[in-house]
Amino acid sequence: RGRMPALLLLLHLGALLSVPWLRPAALLRGAAALRMASVTSGPTEAQCASLADARPSPALQPREVIETTMCALHEKNLDRPYAYFGSEVAMRFLSPTSPAARSSLARFADYLSQEWYRPLVEWSDMRWDGDLVFLNSGHECYQQVSIRSASTQPWKSVRWILCLWPTDAGSEWRISSVFVQEPDAVQVPSGGGPTGAESAREKEHLTAAEPEGPVEVVT
Repeated sequence: RGRMPALLLLLHLGALLSVPWLRPAALLRGAAALRMASVTSGPTEAQCASLADARPSPALQPREVIETTMCALHEKNLDRPYAYFGSEVAMRFLSPTSPAARSSLARFADYLSQEWYRPLVEWSDMRWDGDLVFLNSGHECYQQVSIRSASTQPWKSVRWILCLWPTDAGSEWRISSVFVQEPDAVQVPSGGGPTGAESAREKEHLTAAEPEGPVEVVT
């Protein structure tokens, strides 16, 4: 029995010696590959086909709501299979308290045609930036997403704020605000766009504000 611990130690050392040693450069390459693996291209044809039946549901998680809305806002779905289709789907997921929820389909689509919202329409790659953060005792959440129009183009940041909205079927995650990275010099038309903000500077201020109450991070 006295030999057993020594034997186990030798086996353990042998296993360690058999693992190839990674130099720092190799570790960095592995980390880069991991980051690249987190990039999602889309929207796919299957995602586009599912939009007609897409509805808010207590079963949908915040990231699922964001993905569905981003798919609806993509230029290939804005007017296919009929005019304002993408706007119609996206508006289903808006919180009733959002200023954009009171817009007509034509006005909502007009917002999206503005230059500062083009990233939401022209994206081809997306990735989640950071974890989903719950605020206000779990009744709100925040998620940052990066999007780009092509692999050769720079990433642009989009910040999503969602809230739980009570329905007869149960509480559903709805979109409260969307903040798109844009130059401070750009001004949103009077009345605000889909985010309800008046300028890029205000958008940055809103997203940089410290949340009230406890914050829960979900990885």
